[in-house]
Amino acid sequence: MAKITVEEIRARYPNPRAKGEIFRLGEYCVGGALMLWLCDQRGCYAPIGYSFPNGDRLSWTLRMVNPAIDYALGCCFSCDLIHANDYGDFEKAWRLLGEALDYGQAQEQPEPVAEEEELACV
Repeated sequence: MAKITVEEIRARYPNPRAKGEIFRLGEYCVGGALMLWLCDQRGCYAPIGYSFPNGDRLSWTLRMVNPAIDYALGCCFSCDLIHANDYGDFEKAWRLLGEALDYGQAQEQPEPVAEEEELACV
């Protein structure tokens, strides 16, 4: 699976909403944005429950898209993400989603820069 970035998801689903009593068609939370984006990528219809996933579903999905996340960490990420979203702290929720997607992934290293004397032929 290609690397998923929070920027891709956020570009497609930029307006999450917080927890509420009534959910309207087309509304979603940050975790739901991940679920909906994954369905978009696979060309399938997302069930209504995907727009506002519970902690178990979100944890499972995070572990599916990032195998470096174990069960306990998936639960932590999903709980923290849902809590931030439910309190309207969407920036924190997006940041947590990005951390989950990037967790355990090798960071791109800059190309080493050789000193001029290292380049000289001997």
